[in-house]
Amino acid sequence: MRQESAEKKIIESLQQYTSPGPDPAFEARLKAEFLQEARETSRKRKFFRRVAWSGTIAASLLVGVMAYQNDLIGWINNQDNHMANIDPSETMPNQTLTMQMDSWETIDTNQLELLDQDYEGRHNLALYTTPDRKKLYAVIENRGVLLYETEKTQIITSQSYPFPNQQGQFYIWFLEDEVLVPDKEIKRDAHVLLFKADGTFAEVANLPQPGYDTTHTMEWSPAGNQAYLAMENRGEWIVGQLLEDELTFKPLYGQITKQSNEVSTDIPEQRANWEVAWVSDEELLVYNPGSHAFYGVNTQNQSAWEYREILLPKFSKGQYVKDISVPVNENPRVAIVKVGSPVFDVSFHGTEKLYAVHLDQGEFLPVDNLVAQSKSRLYDQYHFNGPNQGEKQLIGSVYTVDQKTFGMRFGIYHLPTNQYESFFETDFNEPVALDGQTKLSPDGKLAAFRVHGFPPESVAKMYLYVVDLESGKEVIPPIEKEYIGSYEFQQDGTLKVDDEIIPLKK
Repeated sequence: MRQESAEKKIIESLQQYTSPGPDPAFEARLKAEFLQEARETSRKRKFFRRVAWSGTIAASLLVGVMAYQNDLIGWINNQDNHMANIDPSETMPNQTLTMQMDSWETIDTNQLELLDQDYEGRHNLALYTTPDRKKLYAVIENRGVLLYETEKTQIITSQSYPFPNQQGQFYIWFLEDEVLVPDKEIKRDAHVLLFKADGTFAEVANLPQPGYDTTHTMEWSPAGNQAYLAMENRGEWIVGQLLEDELTFKPLYGQITKQSNEVSTDIPEQRANWEVAWVSDEELLVYNPGSHAFYGVNTQNQSAWEYREILLPKFSKGQYVKDISVPVNENPRVAIVKVGSPVFDVSFHGTEKLYAVHLDQGEFLPVDNLVAQSKSRLYDQYHFNGPNQGEKQLIGSVYTVDQKTFGMRFGIYHLPTNQYESFFETDFNEPVALDGQTKLSPDGKLAAFRVHGFPPESVAKMYLYVVDLESGKEVIPPIEKEYIGSYEFQQDGTLKVDDEIIPLKK
């Protein structure tokens, strides 16, 4: 289950810890939090390549890298927002929250640990906990509200989800742990609060409790007036609606029958993964790995049906549906489905494929199959889900024939005809990968995207390409740096890359 809407959660949460030395309690907490967050991430540090991950090794490696380099690469938490690749300014207005002073108290955040904040500047609400993890605060600048207090448990993670159409209103998700048997049994409870800018809040009732291995996805409908919440553990899965007025969770499909307390070292990506996405404001599309089939779910009458006419091929061993993206309000209704293997890092794998599920025609078709047929059997594909693309979806591919030279294709997939049109291609003498993110210029004519390069004999690097979507030509020579963080088109026609303003030729 992809945990795709807020950025850099795992980096920021782990940065809060400072271990004084070997401490079993610290290691257990760190490991638990890493496993909780791990599968919610789709972009990784540029030097995480082909690592055989276990939970303990992964957490240790991550902390060691932060201690050595101490910088961020802008991970996308796909768990929380399937629209994470879209420029936030085009999907949600900025929300600078005001407060009723009698509902808030003065907070010294220097004495607290940061759990969550918005790095894209869409809102200024942050979530903090005390060093002993007994209290959870919502904070704006130096004013805060105590949301939750516990005596015998510890708050391990928290995330905020702003309402798209109601300024200052949030769903706040958090988990708390109670150790029953050290290293063997931990009771993990999930909570969702409805929080308003005046400091008032209430807990959502009827929330399923998957237990220690809880992972979740929360995503807003296309109109932004309702949200689904999907939850999973090692064996069960459920998706339902968060009903604002009733303050309750309404089950729609699947079930959680047991809260598992067993401490697991499994990496979440090794499990059978469910996927879910909005098709419209009333319909969800669900992939059920148990039956290897797609299902439609109507949120109004809670009905579900199988798309029996969609015949799925048997995936290769170790591959599964990793993500579903539905360009909503389009006719025909087509879902872009990514099938791949359980990898965390940004690198070339040769296993990541895109397919188009035509819901009305009942077809499951490859996207840009020309790459596999005529150029190489080893290739990765990327769907650049972005705003205002309509029937034309941006698709990227990286392929190789000899694993020495690598080609990259960037083009448009036409939903109605299932045709892929490549308009920009280039070659590399090193393995490369795309991170699945693109930015469009204000007029929608230019696209900027990053390419991660991995020279065999030197350090990793990044390239930033700016391409004219009409002509397929490069607007500027590719920008090559060891690290490229943020990049945004500006209203004046320039491109801001990190702190540098770059003019674009006319």
